[in-house]
Amino acid sequence: MANCVTTGVYTTNAPDACIYQADHSESEVIVCETNEMAKRYDLSKLPRVKAVVIWGEKALPAEIKDNRFFLWNDFLKLGADIKDQVVNERAFR
Repeated sequence: MANCVTTGVYTTNAPDACIYQADHSESEVIVCETNEMAKRYDLSKLPRVKAVVIWGEKALPAEIKDNRFFLWNDFLKLGADIKDQVVNERAFR
């Protein structure tokens, strides 16, 4: 939907492979299950990335200071004010 492309990353991928795949696929949003998986993405090497979303955790690690890292519920709140009609128009063009 919304003209997006998805690409999967193996849980065994090393950080350099994760960074390569995110860069090569021109990723803007990365979704991870755990904090450990999210730590594989050095965003200084991925300027195109707008958000890294972690859906399986209750808190971000203290060492993550970049404001592009979000917990799932916090990420969802970013779009809370957007009307369903706007989302549907984008998704079903």
